[in-house]
Amino acid sequence: MELLAALRNHILDSPLGIKADNLVTFAKDGEIVSHQGDINHHFAIRYDANIIVVDYGKAPDMLFYIVLNWLKANNANHQANAIRFNADIIDHKKTDVEIIVQLEELVGANEVEGGIQLVHNGVAPIDVVPLSAGEWELYIPPDPDPVADWVAQGE
Repeated sequence: MELLAALRNHILDSPLGIKADNLVTFAKDGEIVSHQGDINHHFAIRYDANIIVVDYGKAPDMLFYIVLNWLKANNANHQANAIRFNADIIDHKKTDVEIIVQLEELVGANEVEGGIQLVHNGVAPIDVVPLSAGEWELYIPPDPDPVADWVAQGE
């Protein structure tokens, strides 16, 4: 659960001034997703990362913003509603805030001499760019003929 540790460090290193004694993190409702075959031993670790900040003295939305930006950079496949929260208002200055973040870590399992090497890949950000091609053709090998094509009109 490398992403949970990275998220914890990100919160501690943020300008919010949260101290380690006021930050509790743990994974809950985890599952391992695997579609193993003869050559594929990779798997995914999915879980709810629970982050609890006790006696938090700033606006909770500042904390949400820090977590959301980390999530966009480190777990790009997240759902739009991947972050949930609970808050307990202690008094007019302090709040206990629990943030629940759905995380997924991809783990590559590669055979190496003498065993297996596990490589945590995370989920890299996806660059989305508009298709700039004026025309294209789609082929499905081994058929040499295109199954679809498109030509831009009026360019």
